[in-house]
Amino acid sequence: MAVYVIAAVFLLLSFPLLFGKGSWLIAGYNTASEKERRKYDEKKLCRTMGVFLLFVGGIILAIALADTLWFAVLSGAVICAAVIVLLIYANIGCKRK
Repeated sequence: MAVYVIAAVFLLLSFPLLFGKGSWLIAGYNTASEKERRKYDEKKLCRTMGVFLLFVGGIILAIALADTLWFAVLSGAVICAAVIVLLIYANIGCKRK
């Protein structure tokens, strides 16, 4: 039951970010100085994080529905790879030009 609640939280938190709002949810960005924040496109960064939260929420929901160990391990590896891609994209693709 707790897995469904966690998936729902991830999915619900993705929606404000998908609309370009909710930058206060992004750790590091919300505590950055104004000078540091100006380096990034806030709307693009929010949307990127929203897509990621939607992806992770869907994976967590799929793990709960599949209820097999091999799928959970594979999904964990996919999420780890997605985090690496997210970090690279957020630092390169979301910067202002």
